[in-house]
Amino acid sequence: LLSSDVCTYREQQFLKLQRAILRTTDGSGVGVEARDDHFGALTLVGTMVDFADGVIDQTVGCRYPTTTTSAQVAAAITQLAGLIDATFEIQHDKEPFLMQPDSPAVRARLSAYNEATGENAEPFTMKGGTYARVFTTGVSFGPEKPWEPKPEWVGGMHGPDEGIREDLLKQAFGIYVCTIQKLMS
Repeated sequence: LLSSDVCTYREQQFLKLQRAILRTTDGSGVGVEARDDHFGALTLVGTMVDFADGVIDQTVGCRYPTTTTSAQVAAAITQLAGLIDATFEIQHDKEPFLMQPDSPAVRARLSAYNEATGENAEPFTMKGGTYARVFTTGVSFGPEKPWEPKPEWVGGMHGPDEGIREDLLKQAFGIYVCTIQKLMS
């Protein structure tokens, strides 16, 4: 659309902003790229677009590492939006939640997991939010093993047909019991 010369000046400006937001997923299109050793690179993507009453509303999803803030991301996008008389606002924000991998809370859980499974797993972080962030020392962990075969009737995680093999459920119980013992000692 930008190269076809069919848009008004205002439409071209909006499309240039869209291109800046959408051309990468690491935020570099709007100058907010960041990374850290735990969460890796920031992700920033355009998601839902709505058009109502002559106004285009572009939702942007961003998961940022501990080396930046939502205020820094917002400032960069606000500046770009201001160039075309558009606005930007944060409607929902949750700061990255990180428990240090060498913390006693993480080490106890990892030790229990490895003892119960015979594995040599290491802690990892994920960019998604979990229930763990509501606790001061919460760590999301459990028996998810996508490499293990599932019964045919078992669906995806958090779905109505989520399930687990009986032997893995028993192993999970053992992990939880061992974890509680380690955390209490």
